Amino acid sequence: MFPGWQHRARFDVREGDDRYEIHVASRDGAVSVEVDAQLSDGPMPGSIFATVEAASAFFRSAPVGYAATPCDGVFDGVELGTDGWNLEPLHVERVASSYFDDGTRFPPGTATLDSAFLMSQMTTRWRPQPQLVAAGGAAAGVSTC
Repeated sequence: MFPGWQHRARFDVREGDDRYEIHVASRDGAVSVEVDAQLSDGPMPGSIFATVEAASAFFRSAPVGYAATPCDGVFDGVELGTDGWNLEPLHVERVASSYFDDGTRFPPGTATLDSAFLMSQMTTRWRPQPQLVAAGGAAAGVSTC
């Protein structure tokens, strides 16, 4: 199975005319993410990426990601492998996240969207990576998660 801590969720995705609307809500109502975007000529104004090429180089050089698990300080890892590479800039018109919009986690203005990109028309492979255990996490490095 795909590595990581998974939950049931409802996905509502609409694509067409270079527009993308993605709305995700967990079945328990605890998590939601909404993104409405359209293809663009370049990265969003103010992005740390001056060009699509700069963003592409960054993402290609960091294909491993980690996600939290139910065990404090334990993270599941996955590596993205691809045949080919296609990255296109998006202009985000609306974004909402139950996590990043939570004022108890992030005071207003401290978590802001930098940019968004669409990866398409390529074959992907997701490879599990060893769990990452933070110092002091999960009984000091021994994970049963």
